[in-house]
Amino acid sequence: MDLRPATPLDLPEIARLHEANWRRDYVGILPEVVLGARLSAHMAREWSATALETRRVVVASEGGILVGFAAMRDKGPHDCAFLDNLLVAPSNRPRSVDSALKYQLQH
Repeated sequence: MDLRPATPLDLPEIARLHEANWRRDYVGILPEVVLGARLSAHMAREWSATALETRRVVVASEGGILVGFAAMRDKGPHDCAFLDNLLVAPSNRPRSVDSALKYQLQH
C-alpha cells in the first residue's frame, strides 16, 4: 500500500470514492433524490481544484488504484484542527488502511 499526500490529479478519484461511499452507506437514511445527480454535483464541488487549499489530504493506493483517503482541516470549529473525512473502500477496510491514513496525516 502506498500512502502519500493527495495531488490535484487525485481529486476526481477521491470524489468518486466519496460518492460511492455515500450511495452505499446512506441508502434508506437519505432520500433517493439526494443520492442521485445532486450527490454527484455536490462531490464535484467538494473535491474541486480548491479542495487541497482548505485541507490536508492523504491518499492510500494499491497498484495505482485509490483505496482510501483522509482529509484534515487545520481550522475547524473553535479554531481546532479536525478530521473532515476518512473513507476506505469496503474491500480494504479489514486491512487497517484507516489507521495508516490517520497516522500519515499526523506526521
